[in-house]
This record gives sequence, C-alpha cells and structure tokens, in this order.
Amino acid sequence: MCVKAITVILLTSACCFVVCNSCKKNKNKEELAVSKTLFFDVNNADTLLCKAVEKIDFLALESTDESDIYNVDKMIIRNGLIYLGDFTAEKIVVYDMDGKVNFVLDEKGQGPKEYVGLKSFTVDDKSIYVLDNYRHVINTYDCYTGEYQATKNIMFVAWDFEFIADNHFIFSFIPFKNGASNREQERYKVWTTDSDFSIKRQYFPYEANESEFMGHNGVYFTPVKNGVAFSSLSSDYYTIFYPDDSLEYVKIDFANKIPDELRSETHKILEGTYNFLPSTPLFCKNYVLFEISVDDTFMDYLYNEATETFSGNAPINSYHFLLHPVTTTDTQFVSYLNDPILYKELVDSGFTRMSLEQEDHLIENEGSVLVFYTMR
Repeated sequence: MCVKAITVILLTSACCFVVCNSCKKNKNKEELAVSKTLFFDVNNADTLLCKAVEKIDFLALESTDESDIYNVDKMIIRNGLIYLGDFTAEKIVVYDMDGKVNFVLDEKGQGPKEYVGLKSFTVDDKSIYVLDNYRHVINTYDCYTGEYQATKNIMFVAWDFEFIADNHFIFSFIPFKNGASNREQERYKVWTTDSDFSIKRQYFPYEANESEFMGHNGVYFTPVKNGVAFSSLSSDYYTIFYPDDSLEYVKIDFANKIPDELRSETHKILEGTYNFLPSTPLFCKNYVLFEISVDDTFMDYLYNEATETFSGNAPINSYHFLLHPVTTTDTQFVSYLNDPILYKELVDSGFTRMSLEQEDHLIENEGSVLVFYTMR
C-alpha cells in the first residue's frame, strides 16, 4: 500500500463503519476489501474446545506488599518478562518467567518522573510506555528495571495503545454516551504515530453525536502474527493493522446480530440477548479466541482457522476448560486465576489440578496464578 494513500470503504450494511486512512498531502482513494467472513451461530458451535488444548501449566505469582493488585486489566509477555497492569491500582507489576517479582512500576504522583493517571501501557524491547491522559503525556521507563527514561507530550486523549514495530504505535479513542475527551481532537477512533507520537494515519471517523453502547474495559488492541488487532462495538468486525500500513478486515456474521437501528441503544441490546463481541479477539497459532455475548452472558468460543469451526467449553465436564485468557504467547493462551472457589469447582468436574504448593499459594495465601494453555 502506498505510504501516502487514503483508504476509504463504505460497506453496504448500515452498522459498518468507514475506514479512513488519511494523509494531508495526498487525496488518492482505493478500496479496502473484507478479507473473510466468519459465520457464528451458537446452535451450530460444538462443545469440544478441550480437544484443541494439548496441556495446561500453572505459574504461581510471588506476592509482596508492593505487587498487590485488584485485577489484571492488561497483560504483556515480552522480553522474557510478564507485565501485569492494574489500571485501578495504577501500577504495573513485572515478573520473571519463574513468577518472581522483578520490579513494580508504581509512580503515581505530580513529579516529573511520575504519572497522574495510568490509562494504559505498552512495551517494546527497550521501554515501558505509560499513557497519562491527565497530563497529556507518555512516560517511558526501562522495561527491565523500571527506571525512568523520558516524558513526551501528546496532542490527544486515548483509551488504549500498542507498539506495532519499527517505532510505530497505534492508539484508540472510543466515544461513549455522556462521555467526551477532555481536549479537542479530530474525531477518529484509531490512529498510528511515529516514535515521537506525531500522528501519521487516522482510521474510522465518527460523527460528533455518535457513541458506542459499551466499552472494552480499556483494552482495544491485541497482538496477532506480526501486527495488532482492533475491534469496537460500532460493528461486528475486527481489523488487523500491520507494520507496512496494510490492513486485514474480518467480518463476524452472527445469526442473532444486533439490528442496525439498535446499534447505539445499550439497554435494548442487552435486553435483547444479541450476539456481539465485548472484547477484541485473541490469537494463538491457527486459533482465534472470541468472547461473545450469548444469552445474557459473555462466553468464550475458539475459532479453528483450519477447519473454520467454532468450539466452546463443555457445559459439565471441565477437562481442559479454558478460563478467559488475558494474553497470548506464540503457542499459548494465558489466563489469570485468583479465585480459589472457582478453581475448586473446576477441579471437582475434571479440570487439571495444579501442584500442592501452587494450590496452597492460591487457596491458603490468597495468591494469584497464571494458567498457560498450550494449543495443539
């Protein structure tokens, strides 16, 4: 794709959104085609997800006074380390691959090396990048030690961002009802920047009165292949952005999809038990993990790209039951477990049992454990 191209697509379905890849110096247009369509009907999905799992391993995470968190909003495994971000506690706890605390990034404050608020973070092979929407800056810290490096101003507000490659970053801002950015900025849901966070390209424009009916709990980007995937509640699509500025656009055709005229009506959507994607898919090997709204609850379904089929967890037997993953590695889905009651219930119905030492950490010490699902 030409570096200075503008890409616009208007799909025939009214719920689809416009993709705009803009550059001020050039007004050329070319069509971005939907690369594939996946068909989902809960009545046709099997309950054999367990067959895709080769084995389950557990990793107990060391507990210290400094590493105590409420929840894991975002997890990144990179550089031989595990980065757990809690946006409520506004800290990032970094573990080695043995589960030992390497360091804790907890720099909330008004000082020059601190952040007033931690909205999101990402990591490359040198730095941790912390998004602070209050001061409109991104702070960088050494990804191996947590030592402060620099602060760079940004000219926008974002909900999430991710490192792509070659000093590229991608950001997202999603408009919600009764919510707005605390600064004026162009109305695009996604944009890419260079290493100085100057905007290069912008995608998915929205109108001033447009809003989405719910959010993704702060995380809109997930890693995939050599790129980054994005989705939002404005349509039943996800987009993969690649470092060379190419895009892949995938449609999910739900049997019980949200009617076009209700796309922004939160209560009607939730009361109607429609199918939609409340989070961006996760990718591992030839599998795509979708969290899908089904009958008033969110359920995980694994899509096998080779067989083009959807599989869910078995309703009774918990053998190789897939807990909702937080991140992935090249061969594994990774889940965060800190609920001993849930764990006991799963084990009673066939789930893989962790070691006695790991059980003691989870149950007696009220600790947390990562669950690694190696996929076939």
